[in-house]
Amino acid sequence: VVEALRPIAQRTGLSLAQLALAWVTHQNGVTAAIAGARSAAHATEAAGAGSITLSARDLEDVDAACAAEAVGRG
Repeated sequence: VVEALRPIAQRTGLSLAQLALAWVTHQNGVTAAIAGARSAAHATEAAGAGSITLSARDLEDVDAACAAEAVGRG
């Protein structure tokens, strides 16, 4: 999944962690995302994800990347 998400992150100018956290917070019923961090820099990066707005295309692309990986495992 990571390799499928990498081009989306690059296109949006986000790190993979920011993309993942932003995607989670865009899901219906999710009011908060919990992120772990090993350093202050990681914590700062994660905190910034809360203010990221993903486009419908971005959300669809992340969904498709995850679905393709799930199908590949099935």
